[in-house]
Formats: sequence, C-alpha cells, structure tokens
Amino acid sequence: MRSAATFFVTIIVGILTIVMVITMTGRMNRSTEIRSNTDSAAEDTVSAAKVTEKYTVSNNHEMLSDFAESMSMAMDSNGALEMKVMGVNFDKGLLSVNMNEKFTNPNGNAGLIKDSGRTVILNKLTEDQVETFTITFYKNEGDTEIYKKYILNEGDTIPLPAEPSQDGKTFTGWVCSTGSLSDPVSSDMECYGQWN
Repeated sequence: MRSAATFFVTIIVGILTIVMVITMTGRMNRSTEIRSNTDSAAEDTVSAAKVTEKYTVSNNHEMLSDFAESMSMAMDSNGALEMKVMGVNFDKGLLSVNMNEKFTNPNGNAGLIKDSGRTVILNKLTEDQVETFTITFYKNEGDTEIYKKYILNEGDTIPLPAEPSQDGKTFTGWVCSTGSLSDPVSSDMECYGQWN
C-alpha cells in the first residue's frame, strides 16, 4: 500500500514538472516570437511604404493596417494579439508600437507576454542601406564573356582579379571605361584587359 502511494505521488510530481517545463518553454518561445516578429514587421512596413514603395500606402491608417496584417501572418500562435500604437506618422516614416499576447498556458492559467515595443524611423532605416555597384572585368574590349564580376558597396576598394592569360600575349593591366581602379567605388564600371 505504501509503495502504491509513493508511486502515485511520484507520478503526480512528474506530471506537474512536465507541465511546468512546457509552460516555461512555451512562454520563452512566445516571447521570442513576438519580439522578433514585431521588429521585422515594423521594419518591413516602413520600408515597404517609404523606401521600396512595393505597394501603395498613403496614410497613417494604411500603415498601421499593413503592420497588423504582417504581424498576424507572421505569428504562429493561438493567443490574442493586442497592439498599442505609441506613434505613427506616414509622412515622416515613423512607426512605434507595443505588442502584447494573451494566451492560455497548458496548466489552464492565463498567460501574458508584454513586448517592450519597437520604434522604426525612416532616417535610421535608410542610413543602413548602402548603394551597391557592379564592377565587371573582361579579358578584351568588346568581349561578352565576363572574366570577373564584383558587386561592391559604395566607397569600397576594388579588388583586382587574377591576371588573365592569352596565347602569345602579355597582360599589361586593366583599363576602365569610367573611373579608376584606385578610386573608391562610386558607380558601375566595366574594365578591360590590356595586352602587348
């Protein structure tokens, strides 16, 4: 009889431990999910509306609707999302929101994840975007076959490719249609091999 009671208590403690672990793990997963999705949805919304202009967003209401739609599609949750708008200004590219998620834990208790929020300002978003340029090298002027191609950020130094070879000719260097290989990248360039 005593071993049956010990067994029963062990089973109960085991079940409670499993429920606690599932609850804590679920809470951490939900917290990570809401934080990362709030960040990406806010940045994508401002970027789509003001930078890339992927589609038409013309006012504050449409900007918030786009954010809410992005969040609802991104969240893999059976909870209720609450959005608190801290600030929105379509003209200035500003979106500031706090997201909360209410849910039911496996033990039946109500749970709440409060996100610290996310603010996206267009100036900060566009500062991170660096223009890129293509530097294309050909063995000979007029060639259509590319010898080497680099896609570099504005201001980068252009790396020189390995010297090409041609039967009976000596490679003497690269000549570019615009700019110089020693200048920082500021535009697309095509460069051709020079031979003796």
